[in-house]
Amino acid sequence: MKRLLTIIATLALSTNVWGQAPIVPIDAYGAGPGVPTPAVSADGGLAPIVDQSASGALSAAEPSGLPYGPTPMPGGSAYSSCGCVGRCQGECQGDGVVGCLTGCRQCPPNCACPLCLPQRMWFSGNYVQTFTKSRSLPPLVTTSPDGTARALAGRLPGATILYGAGSSGNSTEPGMQLDFGRWLGDGHVGFGGRLFYMQREGDGFSLASNGTSPIIGLPYIDLGAVNDAILLSHPEVGTNGSVDISNDLETISGEALFRFKIADSCGIRFSLLGGYHYIRVDDNVLLRAQTTDIDNTNLITNGTVIDITDAFNAENQFHGGSFGLSLRLRQNRTVVHGMAKMSIGNMHQQLNIAGQQTFTDPNPAIAPVTINNGLYAQASMIGQQARDKTTFIPEASLQLGHRLSDRVDVNIGYMVLYMTNVAQAGDSINQVVDIFGAGGPAAQMKDGSLWIQGITAGIGYNW
Repeated sequence: MKRLLTIIATLALSTNVWGQAPIVPIDAYGAGPGVPTPAVSADGGLAPIVDQSASGALSAAEPSGLPYGPTPMPGGSAYSSCGCVGRCQGECQGDGVVGCLTGCRQCPPNCACPLCLPQRMWFSGNYVQTFTKSRSLPPLVTTSPDGTARALAGRLPGATILYGAGSSGNSTEPGMQLDFGRWLGDGHVGFGGRLFYMQREGDGFSLASNGTSPIIGLPYIDLGAVNDAILLSHPEVGTNGSVDISNDLETISGEALFRFKIADSCGIRFSLLGGYHYIRVDDNVLLRAQTTDIDNTNLITNGTVIDITDAFNAENQFHGGSFGLSLRLRQNRTVVHGMAKMSIGNMHQQLNIAGQQTFTDPNPAIAPVTINNGLYAQASMIGQQARDKTTFIPEASLQLGHRLSDRVDVNIGYMVLYMTNVAQAGDSINQVVDIFGAGGPAAQMKDGSLWIQGITAGIGYNW
C-alpha cells in the first residue's frame, strides 16, 4: 500500500504540480525525455538520430530548470529503474546537489532517479525543558519553637533553617532553541544563526506570621563573630512579620556561524562550524522583609513599620569565538543530528548590590525615613564592581528525528551547555553584618561553573 501511494503521488506531481507534460517512460537504454534514442535500420545498422524535442517531447533544457522531473517521496524505487545501487535508500547524496549525480553514478542522464531539490535554507525550532546546576546560598531565614526566649530565637546553630544554607535553583523551567540559515553558492558553505533562551528559573521562599507563631528570624554574624538574628516575628519584638525571597537565573545565547561541508556522502553530512558567540547570564537574589516593631528596649516608636530590602544582582556577558563539528545522518525517514562545539572568549562579570531600610511611624504626620543600608546589603558594599575573565564554554547536542516529508521533520533530543567563571549572586552574600551600618565588610564577587541541560522537542523545515 505504501508503494502504491508513492507511485500515485509521483504521477500526480509529474502531471500537475510542475505544470508540465507527463514524463516519457524510460526505455531499455535508460534514456528519458529529450534524449535522442538510437534506432536500428533494416540492414542492422543504426539509423540517424531523430530530434524528439521537435515533436513536442520535453527537452532536458526545459525553462523550468528541472530536467529530471518532480521529487518523489523518500523510499521510492526510482533508483532501481535506472539500475542504480540501492544503498541510497531513496535519498540523494547532498542537499546542494540537483539530480542523482553521486552515490548512484551509473545512472544515465535523464533517467528516472529522484530529483534532489537544493535545500538552500533551513530552520528548526525546539522547546527545551531545562534544569541547571544548583547555586549556593547562605542561611537567610530561620525559625525557633514557639515560646523560645528572644535571646535565643532565630539564632544559629540552635535555630532551624527555613531557607538557604545549601543549594538553590533545582526546579526545571521551559526554554527555547532556534537554528536557521542558508547555504551559499554551490552549497558547500552556509551561514546562519542559533538562539537559546531559558526563562527565569528559581525556587523562592515566602513566609508570614502574626507575631505569635511562627517565629521568623533573619540570621547574621556580628563583627564580634557572634551569631545573632533580626526577629521579624516574636511576641516580645515584632508582629505582622513577613519575608519574601526570589532567586532567579536567566540565560540568553546567540551565535552567528559559518558551516563548511568537509564530507558529504550518501545520507551523511559532516560540517565544520566556526563563528561568533554571545551569552548573557543574570543571577539575582532579592530579599524583602517587613515587621511592626513592639520592642520596648529600643528607641523606635512602638507600631513603627520597618521594611528591609536587599538586592544582589550578578551580570555575566560573554563575547568569544566558536568552533566545532556537526554531523547529520539520514536513513529512509530517520534523521540523526549531533553537534559538539567549544567557545572561548572573555566573560565580563558585574556585581550590583543595593539595600535600604524604611521606617514608617504610626503617626501619619511624621514622614517615613529611608536609609541606604539593608541587612546583608551593607552600606559598605552597596554599589557596583566589575572584572573580566577568560572563559571556556563547551556545548553538545544530539537529536533523533523522523521525516514527515521531503522538507519537514520532527525530533526529540538532549543538549548540555557548560560555562566557567560565571559570577553568582548567592555566593556574593556576606553574613557578617554591622547592625549599625558603620563598619561592615566590603563587597565580595565570587564566581564558579554553571551548566544547563535540557530535553528538546521540535520541528525542522528545509527549503
